[in-house]
Amino acid sequence: WALRSHGSSTSSSLSRSSRSVDARRCAHRGVGSFRVIATQYTTPSPAPLENVTRASLRMYKGEHKYVSDNARPADAFLTTVDALTSAAIDRDVTSFLQQPAISLQLVRFAEFVSEEEYIRPLDEWEPSPIPDMSAMDGVSFEELRMLSVSYGQEQFDSLVRHLIVRYDDAAPEHLIRAFSPFYGLAGAEHWARAESPFVNPKNWEMCRRFCRVLVDVGAGGSAAAACKRELCPTLTKSMVHAFMTYEPSESMPGFGRAREAVNPLTALRSAQVSELGGSSSMSRSAYASILGQTLGDAEEEAFAQKALEFCITREKELSNVDSSAFLNYLMATYRTSLMEEGETFS
Repeated sequence: WALRSHGSSTSSSLSRSSRSVDARRCAHRGVGSFRVIATQYTTPSPAPLENVTRASLRMYKGEHKYVSDNARPADAFLTTVDALTSAAIDRDVTSFLQQPAISLQLVRFAEFVSEEEYIRPLDEWEPSPIPDMSAMDGVSFEELRMLSVSYGQEQFDSLVRHLIVRYDDAAPEHLIRAFSPFYGLAGAEHWARAESPFVNPKNWEMCRRFCRVLVDVGAGGSAAAACKRELCPTLTKSMVHAFMTYEPSESMPGFGRAREAVNPLTALRSAQVSELGGSSSMSRSAYASILGQTLGDAEEEAFAQKALEFCITREKELSNVDSSAFLNYLMATYRTSLMEEGETFS
């Protein structure tokens, strides 16, 4: 979407770029004192996608061990991005290519999943048609923007399910969000800032670990085995079941809308707390603490689960204590002990 006032020759960088817009597909409509121009990309490299792809390639050159050990070869990654983008353009469903946060999901899909892991061929993907928003009268600009984001997410979700999920009920919605920058960060509204808060090694690692669970489960593998391998080795079967069947409540603390709480990290913490016997109040504390923002390595996650259990079994004793702050203190003490030679923390 590009916005400009009547009679003005000034437009956004997107509307000025003749390379990114097919004029034959522009639909004009009046909204108050502004004219909204609906544009559709017809090149395989819209600005948001280019920006995030370049940022990912820069991250590969860093010194983060997990990234260097697990990143796909750059040529293979870029080939996959091109193939996915071309498939969207060929089917005239390019909404998600124009959305910064959704473009990041496509890039991360290409980073985490190889073509050999596809269950179905890419050329057989048949996304649902998107309504013509230029014909929607009486709809505000903000409502149109939100519809565009929603339709874009639906397109991307259908692509993921087609490629790596054998049966629809095998992968819950929060696992499909494994490719999202989901840990406590609001989506970027402008493509120029899209990569700055999200494309970082720790977030990349967390997304990839949840993604590997999705790939295994989507192919019909064991959810318990995948979750214990990728997330936390001390997860119980009941915790894995609660994780796979997680449903967010109508009002989630720290989230503007319930839909924003649909992410795998929130689902994991909720499953751990509920199966350890914790209350909804303790779940809120876990979401608000560092545990609602990060996923540690196997040893740290095992300790984090013990910290949750400690707080839950003493919930009444800690009734006058900010449990989220206490969890932060325990995790900080654990991490500090790792930096002190000869010190251990149990």
